[in-house]
Amino acid sequence: MNMLRVRTLIIFEFPLQPAFIGKLSSTTHEYYNRKSPGWSLTGTYRKIVLKYWYGYVPWHFAGILVLAVLGALLFTDASLNQFFLGGLLIAGSISFPVLLAAVYWPYFYGDFVPRLKTALTVYDTKPQEQLPAAKCRSHQMTNLALAIACQIFSETGKFPSFHHRCNQKTADALKKLMGMDSIEFLKKTRLLQGDPTKLSPNQLTWMEKAIGEVQQFFEELKFKEGIAALKKFTVKYWV
Repeated sequence: MNMLRVRTLIIFEFPLQPAFIGKLSSTTHEYYNRKSPGWSLTGTYRKIVLKYWYGYVPWHFAGILVLAVLGALLFTDASLNQFFLGGLLIAGSISFPVLLAAVYWPYFYGDFVPRLKTALTVYDTKPQEQLPAAKCRSHQMTNLALAIACQIFSETGKFPSFHHRCNQKTADALKKLMGMDSIEFLKKTRLLQGDPTKLSPNQLTWMEKAIGEVQQFFEELKFKEGIAALKKFTVKYWV
């Protein structure tokens, strides 16, 4: 394991691994997005690029110098004096431009940047994937309208009867079909089964709008049986 770490350090391999870059991009973007909601991918890209040049590159070069010093002290007669330090300074000033031209720049443009941009596309596509779902929800009927529609389907024999035995199990099953919250569906269903004279003015307004939604839905489907049952439902509850 120690030899593997030394090898990774010497050849500058660790910061270029796709798994590492993917984790780095996700943790960096989520961190700054928590601090500043709506944080852009461009901001995350720049933060990670700065980390490459001002974090990984200096640490790698420093690690190379430390290994060189340890090797010289352990395997030669060199001592840590002013001549040794002067030679180390000269060697470092020569070797850094070489590493910059041969390792850091090529690896940055050839490996690090392409893999970083690939990792960030995951976040770039998330809003696009969520737009169709949000658009569909904006056209979906309200929970009360869905509950009325389910009841009409039940009364016309298009759904199993649940008007008198609607429970959590039934609500969970309908949740899979319509994507409605099961708890809200139970509340709306019990509202339909309650005494209409005890409804508040706001609830009556919601009911009127929901019936209109279901009416339009059935008309679009040309569901004549459902339209007739909805009229009976309206008379039954609102006369």
